[in-house]
Amino acid sequence: PAPPGFTSAFTTETPMLGVLGSDLQAPRPARASLGLSQALGSSATLHLVGTVRRTEFLMRRSDVNLAVAPASLEADSDRPIYGRLEKIGALVVPEPGSNRRFHAYDVILGLSSDGWSDYRGITVAFERGSGGRFDLFASYTLSSTEDNLVGARSGDHTAELAPRVETVSTSPWEHGTSDFDVPHKLSAGFRTRVSLLEGAELSATYRFQSGWAYTPGYRTGVDVNGDGSGSNDPAFVLPDAMSANLADAACLSTDVERIATRNVCRAPGLHSLDARLSIALFRFGEATGSLTLDLFNLLDVDLSIPDSALLLVEEGSPLQEVAGTTRIPTRVNPTFGQQTRPLQPGRMLRVGFTLGPP
Repeated sequence: PAPPGFTSAFTTETPMLGVLGSDLQAPRPARASLGLSQALGSSATLHLVGTVRRTEFLMRRSDVNLAVAPASLEADSDRPIYGRLEKIGALVVPEPGSNRRFHAYDVILGLSSDGWSDYRGITVAFERGSGGRFDLFASYTLSSTEDNLVGARSGDHTAELAPRVETVSTSPWEHGTSDFDVPHKLSAGFRTRVSLLEGAELSATYRFQSGWAYTPGYRTGVDVNGDGSGSNDPAFVLPDAMSANLADAACLSTDVERIATRNVCRAPGLHSLDARLSIALFRFGEATGSLTLDLFNLLDVDLSIPDSALLLVEEGSPLQEVAGTTRIPTRVNPTFGQQTRPLQPGRMLRVGFTLGPP
């Protein structure tokens, strides 16, 4: 539909296409795992497990209708800019059609199987359980996941387009820490009988995992390089960002005066705690009637994603185009790295009754 205040004479529609590459095929994973277990006494066991996994032929998207050569360069970073940029308030977008090879179409998504993912992890676990008065378990995993799947967690197909930026390393910018990388994961729990209540048991489980990785960038809708995606551009880290007292400035220290590395920053770790109290009320023949109280998310974990916009576009300043370069007026976002919208599922109490074998 036409935007409010405009008639159909001022609107155009260019279709988007999807083109299947000749190499498109099903993903192919290869996985190897080696574990060692050592008994500690009669009721405890120590485990050590190492795992590696390589997945190939994952589907990736690319825009095959993007202009062959950039029209200009970004003034600060020499980032290639495709088409002619125009500024609408705090948004920067390419002029319609200026960044396209074939003007009858908008984005032409080329679907190919050149995606890959590498996982390496080692787990140390301890368990003590004999069905007696006290049982205990603990597990810690140290891992790393790397891939070339940009924007895989976003749910936005345009965020999966590689941003076409140069890096100081020999590897492409998109080769790096995965959106699904969780380097640290810990879980521990226990079960014990409560001496004050006959037939009562108390159990609890604590979990911790590293927060999600994210890339310092711009607000959604700011298309710095004019490739048609307002969700995939990493920010150029200005020296001002290190002196702005940002919540998560430490992750930027290795990228000053260059394009931010993919997923160089990370959200705070997630802590959760669940508990259960089970009380045997009566026996009916060979069955036992039990009351259970389950308490979920006692720590009220916050699942919100930090503000990943390192730079904001100045609304009142125009674009500056000089000698084949384009300067976008920006300022450091003071809320970078802070939690934006709380996503706390809340605590929950569940009361249950069971009648069954003891």
